[in-house]
Amino acid sequence: EVQNAIGYGTVDVNENTGTFNPNVTLNNLGNEPIDVQVEGTDMTDGITSIIPASQQLFATTTFDYAACVSCNSLSVTPVSVEVDLSKPTTDSPPVSDDIYWGIEVPFGTASNAHTGINTFTAISD
Repeated sequence: EVQNAIGYGTVDVNENTGTFNPNVTLNNLGNEPIDVQVEGTDMTDGITSIIPASQQLFATTTFDYAACVSCNSLSVTPVSVEVDLSKPTTDSPPVSDDIYWGIEVPFGTASNAHTGINTFTAISD
């Protein structure tokens, strides 16, 4: 189960989120330990403006967009992420981990709101 939408707020053209890292929370509701694969689409304003998927970075810890060495770039092909979510043995508390996000808006991007789809797929740990 993936909780939270990734909300970057307002990011100006030629700027990035810096140390602001919205997160998604992953909960293991299954019957085996898991990691995840993450992939996503380019973000679009629905007209002509596109922010490439690779402008989104993610990691299992908070980070500074400009200096992150342990970040992954979002891709249209799946990227495996070690979250090591163990098999749950009780309903509460949930077995969970967070993935943190950042974005840079490239020059030439329209100032309209942009959206895209990120997909999280559970894989065996």
